[in-house]
Amino acid sequence: MIVEIEGVVESAGETQTFGEKGFRKRTLIIKTDANFNALFPVDLVKDDCEKEVRSGDKITAECYLNGSGKLWNGKAFLSLTARELNIKGQQNDSSAPTEAPF
Repeated sequence: MIVEIEGVVESAGETQTFGEKGFRKRTLIIKTDANFNALFPVDLVKDDCEKEVRSGDKITAECYLNGSGKLWNGKAFLSLTARELNIKGQQNDSSAPTEAPF
């Protein structure tokens, strides 16, 4: 199942590497305008980890909604994995030098 998440990046985690084959994953926390300003973790995998996404960026993400195949301690789990990520507006990098207006 595919769902769309639209919001602002609350935090962009570091890329993590797993296993002998070097599977890579990076988690973004997205704050939406949904009820109660919900926070959603969205995973970037493989080459998508290299996308320049920072806190404060406005994004739209089409995500695969994945469910756990088995119950763990009697609970089921969901995850969102980005299939397509569009950055609609990037937060200005305050460390970058600015040009004089004249």
